[in-house]
Amino acid sequence: MTARRLAVVTGAGRGLGAALVSSLAARDWDVVACVRTEPSAAAPHPRVTPILQDVRDPVGPALLAAVLDRPLDALINNAGIGAPGVPLASCDPRSVLDAVDVNVAGPLRLAQALLPSLTCAPAPLIVNVSSRLGSVSAQAGARSPAGAPATRTASRRPPRTC
Repeated sequence: MTARRLAVVTGAGRGLGAALVSSLAARDWDVVACVRTEPSAAAPHPRVTPILQDVRDPVGPALLAAVLDRPLDALINNAGIGAPGVPLASCDPRSVLDAVDVNVAGPLRLAQALLPSLTCAPAPLIVNVSSRLGSVSAQAGARSPAGAPATRTASRRPPRTC
């Protein structure tokens, strides 16, 4: 019997993250859904394990236990925030640093902590989801094509260690 594929999805509490979790579970994946607030009392899909994990925090034991020693086929870094668009004179550096922590350091924390499980999968994938807020040209006021979707980047396969 072939083991089900396993994915970890951050920002899984609502929006695109919740939709990704539902879609993967419907396609017979086991999914660890990382959320910032306590999961609802509603019974999740039987293939979904909700975990309380803010990407600003070190990866917790609950997430590591949910992945355990299984190969991790996909890490989908969907959690993200924007910094407020304010004039330079009134920009609070803490809000910018918070956005960098969530959008840059968060995916790095997850990838580093889950690397042993990623390297055990036959074709692991790290997907970093970004919105137009991640576009330098969009932030500078340039127009992008109408309805441009979120961008995704996939990392190269890390060396296998198992």
